[in-house]
Amino acid sequence: MKRIIVTGAANGLGRHMATKFLSRGCYVTLADNDTTSLKALEQLLSNDPSVFPLDSDRSVQSHALFYSCNVNAEFSISSCIAATVEKFSGLDALINNAALASPWIGGRDDPSTS
Repeated sequence: MKRIIVTGAANGLGRHMATKFLSRGCYVTLADNDTTSLKALEQLLSNDPSVFPLDSDRSVQSHALFYSCNVNAEFSISSCIAATVEKFSGLDALINNAALASPWIGGRDDPSTS
C-alpha cells in the first residue's frame, strides 16, 4: 500500500483526501500546524468504522501519523518526512495541500482601479 504525506490535513480538502487515502488502506501522515484540529481528527477517525472497519487489522495507530508541521519552516518539513519514512518504511507520495497566505503587498493588479 502507498505511503503518503498530506499537508494541510486537519481541515477541508486536505482532511478529505487524507481520510479517503486511509479508508483505502494507505499509510498516511496527516501534517498540519493546527494541532488542536489534528487531535480532534485523530479522535474522530479512531471511532469511524467507515475508515477503519472493526473487522480489519488496520487502525489509526498502524496506518496514520498525526504530525504538527509548519510548511514555512524547512526543518519542520524535513522532520515530518523523516518521521514518515521511519514509521512507514518509506514515502511514495506527497500531497502539497497546505498554503502560505499573506496580505498583498505592492501595486494593484488592475491599473484601471487606481
